[in-house]
Amino acid sequence: MNPIFPTIALVVIAFTLAWFLAQSGRAGFLSGSCQVCRRHAQLNQVALRYNIGMLVARRYATLEGRLCKSCIHRTYWKYAAINLSVGWLGYISLIVAPSFLVMNTYFYLRSALLAPAGTLEAQNGFLEGPPPVA
Repeated sequence: MNPIFPTIALVVIAFTLAWFLAQSGRAGFLSGSCQVCRRHAQLNQVALRYNIGMLVARRYATLEGRLCKSCIHRTYWKYAAINLSVGWLGYISLIVAPSFLVMNTYFYLRSALLAPAGTLEAQNGFLEGPPPVA
């Protein structure tokens, strides 16, 4: 048996599970300024994490906050690359990195139906860029 088939099956199961879980959180979208790019858009409360394994130690980081669709997309793929490349290099990291990947996928899929940042600007009168200073 080719070892690639169980790996593909595991990835498909993880993404399917994350997709089903993501269906529950789509009603709670917010509107306001993204905490990363400061554009006015539809927002979602997320917590994206990455792990860097170092055999006997590990380093991790978390980005929590209300983010727009483009910031979630950009951060998810950056953190996924870190988790897949060096996230699993360690004893504890063998478990932590895949769990971070599944949790990040949950937030990413839950944010899939967010409106892009440019669509709310015409409705609310905000220009491209940071919100006006009061």
